[in-house]
Amino acid sequence: MSRPLPISNVPLNSFAQVPNGGGLVVPPDGTLNAHRDLIVALAARYRLPAVYPYRHFVAAGGLMSYGIDYVKHLTCEAECLW
Repeated sequence: MSRPLPISNVPLNSFAQVPNGGGLVVPPDGTLNAHRDLIVALAARYRLPAVYPYRHFVAAGGLMSYGIDYVKHLTCEAECLW
């Protein structure tokens, strides 16, 4: 089993110090998903607005999610089969 790459040395500090530097848009990626708590914590520490691909990033303390609600989506699909 491969281990996720460490991302604790991401240079968010220098990015956060740029005036009007923007924020983070986290793409749907397995490696980033594996480091969800770290990414959310770093964004909060450096006060960077961030949007995430899945609701569980928001449940972990992230600002907002741009992804679909998979439970609702799959429930609708299951209802269509009946």
